[in-house]
Amino acid sequence: MFSLFSQKNLLGVEKQIHRLCQLIKSDQATTSDARLDVRHRRCVPVVILPWTARRPAVDLLISCSTYDLADQGISLISPRKLKDSTILIGFWGGDGSLEEPWFFRAEVKSVEPIEAGFWRYGTHVHEFMNQQHRELVVPLFQDTKERLNSDEATVLSPG
Repeated sequence: MFSLFSQKNLLGVEKQIHRLCQLIKSDQATTSDARLDVRHRRCVPVVILPWTARRPAVDLLISCSTYDLADQGISLISPRKLKDSTILIGFWGGDGSLEEPWFFRAEVKSVEPIEAGFWRYGTHVHEFMNQQHRELVVPLFQDTKERLNSDEATVLSPG
């Protein structure tokens, strides 16, 4: 069911994703293949964790990488196959570009195995969690900062 509340959430999501695209420097071109939306090729480390029972499953937080970003979607490359259909995606600019980690709630729409044991996920982003559910993501800030500032954030290995 479509509501004004969900439309407001999507507009907030688009604004935040556009802001991320501006903050993340890229030499790669913006693409617009057979899709209606413009995809911004940005490869940055992120954390993901399952969203279960309307709460983040903190103990299952893993590092992965974005492949590209669009108005309402984020494509991810992960070293693990996810079992959950709803996830949180966490961004952190340790260079001072973000004051705090940003979290988005997204639904996994497509899963594709790719070479070397990695998986590509297409997601549809529903909410910018820092605004709608801040109390649930603030406890994730420290782990996210530590994970995305470590060597693990840049070197992914399947497993």
